[in-house]
Amino acid sequence: MNVIKKMSIWYFFLGLFVGMLIMTTIVILFPKIIEEELTKEEIIIRAEKYGMVKFNDTIKENEIKNDFNFKIEENISNEKLGEKLLKEGYIEDLDLFLEYIKIQYPENKISGNCFNINKDMSIKELCEIFFKESTQKL
Repeated sequence: MNVIKKMSIWYFFLGLFVGMLIMTTIVILFPKIIEEELTKEEIIIRAEKYGMVKFNDTIKENEIKNDFNFKIEENISNEKLGEKLLKEGYIEDLDLFLEYIKIQYPENKISGNCFNINKDMSIKELCEIFFKESTQKL
């Protein structure tokens, strides 16, 4: 019985080796390589089809998408400012925004103005922009 197991293992590896040898020979003799010569325009069309964009287009989209003029009224309260930012999607948590203002800017009020902000800014960055003018006046 032990001799049969050894022979069956040997035949298994022999069959595996012969199969690999045959497949390698077939792949070498009949390669299936398709080479296409693409022009620059065809490459660009294929890239755009898969969602890639040109570098210049990306810059233009980011400039348009991220630059917002955010206008606020004169002597607006922190709560109303937070509600406006939340409504327009600049912040996600009103309570966190108000708590940050209480801690970092307890005595400062925002003067009405027009600010360049975007939706990718953090609460800290937004507050630095809003309160920068009023802290410089003091």
